[in-house]
Amino acid sequence: MFVVLKFKRNITLQLKNYKRMKKIALLLTILIGINCFGQENETKNIFSFGTNFSFYGHGDIVGPSIYGEYSYELNKHFSISPKLASGYAHRVRDKYFGSLSSFAVSLSVDYTPFPERFDNLKIDFGGLYHKVLISSVNMINTEYESADVFNFNYYGFLSSVKLDVIDLKKIKAGLRFDVLYSIKGLVEVESWQVGPYIGIKF
Repeated sequence: MFVVLKFKRNITLQLKNYKRMKKIALLLTILIGINCFGQENETKNIFSFGTNFSFYGHGDIVGPSIYGEYSYELNKHFSISPKLASGYAHRVRDKYFGSLSSFAVSLSVDYTPFPERFDNLKIDFGGLYHKVLISSVNMINTEYESADVFNFNYYGFLSSVKLDVIDLKKIKAGLRFDVLYSIKGLVEVESWQVGPYIGIKF
């Protein structure tokens, strides 16, 4: 009877130890998998600053814009990039001076189609909030009370193509082409912009 009880106790202890070992092995497997995944997909943080030559409306309102963008690389194909941008543009037509001020916030996904052969090319697409202030003043009548002011707030999309011309260990620089779309019943192109940028990796 004592031998049987001892045998049962040993079996029970072995089963408990076996279950513990299974849990430990599973935990180690998960940790090793996470570590391997992290090694294969090292994340990179990049802060970019750029200036664009911007066209608004039908391309007749022209001016400079600046922006700052932070990119977090998820893997060799995809990155997430929030961006802040501000611009100013003007137009002179028929004795009227028109000016435009803009502020934009966007959150987009960068896609690198050829990470092994040509990782300098990136395609960007995401959501956009754009605030635009337009004013028009008659240059003959210098009274500013006669100015017409229009304030627009809209949501839309941002699409970009980025090409890194210089890509060093800590610094990158290149050219960027952006198109800003608005949703006003229909999808319309509000602005297109082109210019250089420089980025710092950290």
